[in-house]
Amino acid sequence: MKKSTQQWWKLLIYLAVLVIFLGLRTFSLQKSFWFFGDLGRDLFVLQDWANHPFHPPLLGPQTSVVSFNQTAGYYYYLFPFFLISGQSAYSTLIATLALYVGLIIGAFVIFKNKKHWQPVAALLFLIAIHPQFVIQHRYVWNPSLVTPFLLIGFWGWWRYRSRADWRWLLLMAFSWFAATGLNFSLTPTVLVMILLFFWEQRKNWRVIGQFILLSILANLIIHAPTIIFEFRHDFLLTRNLPTQELLQQETLFSRKVTELISHVFLPERSMRGGMQLSWVIAAVFIFCVWRFKALRHSWVLIRSLQIAILTALLMLLTPFRMHEHYVFGSLTFLLVALARLPKQILFIVLIGLSILYLRPFYFQFYAKPAPHLIAEQKSCIQQTCEIIKLHGLEPIFVNTHSSSHNHQAREYIFWLKNFGCQAIDTQQFNATPTNYMVVVSDRAEFENGKTGYYELSQFGEAVELEQISCKENLKIHLLKKL
Repeated sequence: MKKSTQQWWKLLIYLAVLVIFLGLRTFSLQKSFWFFGDLGRDLFVLQDWANHPFHPPLLGPQTSVVSFNQTAGYYYYLFPFFLISGQSAYSTLIATLALYVGLIIGAFVIFKNKKHWQPVAALLFLIAIHPQFVIQHRYVWNPSLVTPFLLIGFWGWWRYRSRADWRWLLLMAFSWFAATGLNFSLTPTVLVMILLFFWEQRKNWRVIGQFILLSILANLIIHAPTIIFEFRHDFLLTRNLPTQELLQQETLFSRKVTELISHVFLPERSMRGGMQLSWVIAAVFIFCVWRFKALRHSWVLIRSLQIAILTALLMLLTPFRMHEHYVFGSLTFLLVALARLPKQILFIVLIGLSILYLRPFYFQFYAKPAPHLIAEQKSCIQQTCEIIKLHGLEPIFVNTHSSSHNHQAREYIFWLKNFGCQAIDTQQFNATPTNYMVVVSDRAEFENGKTGYYELSQFGEAVELEQISCKENLKIHLLKKL
């Protein structure tokens, strides 16, 4: 086959991967996109920054385990997309897709003339179709962005082995610590990679010293906003850490194992199926290492398997529940190892996983209608804002009584501000007291004086002024303090 023809085939394969990646994350999005929770939180922060351009956020999203914040660099990445999209509710999704599209295009440009282009294309295809990635990309939050940074750092490590240049060390340090900065749950993965790298360089202390210094530099830059916040507020976050109780703890080891296997191998399906698939994949690796002697010396295969397995073990030893986004470290490097299998075996694996992951069940799951469409939320809040302005109920304290645990109502505050109303959240209420409150009754029944949670007690006794029924499971209650 002529070289020009080969290049066209490579381009077509990478384009197919790109189309599959985007298609799985955007089909039926208008009906399935649920704008709530962390999505609302992120746009609330970005909107506040847009309204106060010279006051960028210093803290990123807070962890769910302790009251400590991840890097504000997450918001710095999202902000241009938020502005360019006209403050669209889809802006964070666009930002996430742009990052992965950049990864796919970058991989093609770098590897198109190298013998490794096929394993790289296979890896990107596996990321494109794996249900855990699709789910986390259709509902965007900070863990959605971590995988490209893990892979770029791993690539830098691989390149450093053939060319010991300090710039590859710099790429490793910034990529890995950007991943942990975005989501602290990646710490076990990055710790494993660092320890394995140190083991490789155990006879070269100069390299280890260089990496440590570059890692310190990377962390100082990545966490600079948090450091500034700490200096301004007398190390508030750090001082509070020793007094905090760890949240979302899980002591039942067997449950964590089953959750890990389910999240990695067959998300949202039966545990039995996930366990069976894990045994099949383990058998494939054992067979390939036994049958193909060259694989025993494949640095990529061995290292990626080590990272995946050791990360999983570390995660199992922690006292926390095994949430879906906690498996991104193990899952990413398991897919790297699969992509490094011999071509004949890899082809069979890709067909088998495609059959499993592209079944109608998953398409139906991705397209599951959201409780409220964005158009419904906007229409409801626009009507509410008009009434608030008509009766002079500003500023107004906003919270949610919903079927979930979240009472923050950041998504509804975002919409109210979008329509020009002065809406405040729980934190702002302490600094800006008001006599008026909005309770968004979201798939739950609210009864003034009977329903109770922290935000209501924070406001105090109130009389209901008006109720706006937007749809059967979405009502707005306007209240005034007694």
